[in-house]
Amino acid sequence: MPVKISIPLQENGKIEVEGEFSYVKETIPHLKELIEALGANVGEINIAPVALGSELDIEERPPPIPVNLKDSPTKVIFYIFTEEKWGLKSRTLNEIKEALAAEGINRDSKFLSATLIQMVQAGKLHRVRDQKSGEWLYSRY
Repeated sequence: MPVKISIPLQENGKIEVEGEFSYVKETIPHLKELIEALGANVGEINIAPVALGSELDIEERPPPIPVNLKDSPTKVIFYIFTEEKWGLKSRTLNEIKEALAAEGINRDSKFLSATLIQMVQAGKLHRVRDQKSGEWLYSRY
């Protein structure tokens, strides 16, 4: 399962580690050393272990969307991927479309696809092609 860790730096930068869980797990202990070598300042680094896979209680039902976000599909998509357990799992365009439709936000696939691609380009979401189905999957990692 691919994961990504991003550490913002105080000097307009960030350090990112991305890859399979085992690679990231091996790399984490070396991040503080790397940050010190770069002369960057991020303060105290606390890295807690994260349970992945079947141990996560991932919601399969789309989460309820706060009314104040419903005016913008981008805000809603960002919310469900960053603030809700539903967003911990990679999702297809159809799953995202159904989640929005369940909350009364009806947009066609073309519009949502363009919105998702813009969010990927802005670094808010990540996109990978599923090897089994060939569909694009969107996730926060």
